[in-house]
Amino acid sequence: GGKRARRGHPAARGSSAHGAMYNGIGLATPRGSGTSGHVQSNMGHVRAETARRRRDAVRRAQGGSQEGRWGAGSTAGAKRADPKVLAHDQRRRTELQLLQLRERLAAQ
Repeated sequence: GGKRARRGHPAARGSSAHGAMYNGIGLATPRGSGTSGHVQSNMGHVRAETARRRRDAVRRAQGGSQEGRWGAGSTAGAKRADPKVLAHDQRRRTELQLLQLRERLAAQ
């Protein structure tokens, strides 16, 4: 007798839109592909349509201003500086001035 294709075997299936693909990834079966066949979605991908809608919503909320990306000196949405950060910056400036003074005195 002749050989017949087994039921469920990829060769026995028709070439329907989803029949020839395993999980919609372009494989008839994960066997022999070196993969487990487990499919993960790329959660880091931002679709252009989603980004455009979000950008348009922000522009509408800001009154449709067309002053460029950052606006003309606008403080809308600006954060208040953390007092700890401001104190740290002041100490760094003071330390820099001290080092510069030491260098000048050492050079004399």
